[in-house]
Amino acid sequence: TAGGTAGDTAGVGGLVASGMFVPARGEATTRDLVHACELVQEMRHARPPPCRAYYKIEEAFARSGVRVRKDWKCVDVGASPGGWTSYLSARLGGDEPSGGGKRGRVWSVDPAALSGLDPIPDNVTHLKMKAEECEGPLLADAFDRGLLGDDATVSPSRVGVGIVDLVVCDANAAPMKVAEMLSAMSRLMKPGGWLVTTFKNFCRGAAEWEREVVAGAAALARAGFERPRVYHLFSNCPQEKTLVARYVGAREE
Repeated sequence: TAGGTAGDTAGVGGLVASGMFVPARGEATTRDLVHACELVQEMRHARPPPCRAYYKIEEAFARSGVRVRKDWKCVDVGASPGGWTSYLSARLGGDEPSGGGKRGRVWSVDPAALSGLDPIPDNVTHLKMKAEECEGPLLADAFDRGLLGDDATVSPSRVGVGIVDLVVCDANAAPMKVAEMLSAMSRLMKPGGWLVTTFKNFCRGAAEWEREVVAGAAALARAGFERPRVYHLFSNCPQEKTLVARYVGAREE
């Protein structure tokens, strides 16, 4: 469907691509569910990912119905060791234009090494820095690669160039810190772009954590990431939740 939104079963956990029959909504049986789980286990054993975090982003897209398109420009904040970057890279087009002239790219932002990616794919740029420092270098790299669009005659340091279709984050940080890092990405977002992030529990109790999740979602909404959906994925740890939101533009003060 348009804009990479929900309703596309072709990307559901890779099951259709693997040849599995997916029943229509409301028609699945317990046998279908068991068979799907067995097939997913077989697929995971056959092609193990760089780390278990890979399964979180895979499930987040399956649950939300968002489909990564081959020409998307993506930012992975707190990317080390590379599980989420690996997932995104595999779903994008290569560094050179395809037949349709479209190129996808992942900018992986983390001072630490992408130890799970060896070698780093051609469509990935590792920015070895904090998220708050990456805007200029990211735009410079996009400018050098001709990814700012045909009408881009701007300096690569220009603020507010909407080139990013998707920003993701699985950083080991509290929800408000994650919201702060991702809010800094809003000036790079295209209207209609997507956000996927993990909110982890660094609080003393469940009630405090729930308040942190609500506060983090509110902070992201002020930066323009609205219509949030919060999931507790099968792939999440017990003290994690995953938020999916869409960028609609920063609110007027």
